[in-house]
Amino acid sequence: SVEVESSINGQPRIISVLGPGQVFGESSLAPPNRSSDTVRAITDVEIMSIHSESLEQRIASQLEGQLLLLVLRAIIRRNWLLKNELEAIDG
Repeated sequence: SVEVESSINGQPRIISVLGPGQVFGESSLAPPNRSSDTVRAITDVEIMSIHSESLEQRIASQLEGQLLLLVLRAIIRRNWLLKNELEAIDG
C-alpha cells in the first residue's frame, strides 16, 4: 500500500491510501495541472512507471482512446478545481 500526501493550506495531509491495482500520478495527463503530492510506500510495493507522453500516444492512437483521454482530462481538471475550492474553504 501507499499513502498519498498533499499540502492543504500549507499543511501536509494524507488524502488517500492506495492498494494493489490502484494508480497515482494521473494528474500528469492534464497539463498544466502537475501534482505536487508525495506518495510514500507503507508496505512492500511493486510499481510500474510510464511517461505521460508515452501513455497519451498509446491512448490517442485509437478513436476510442482519444475520447477516453478527453474524459480523463476533464475529470482530473474538476478534481483539481475541487481541491482548490476545498483549500479556500478550509483556510
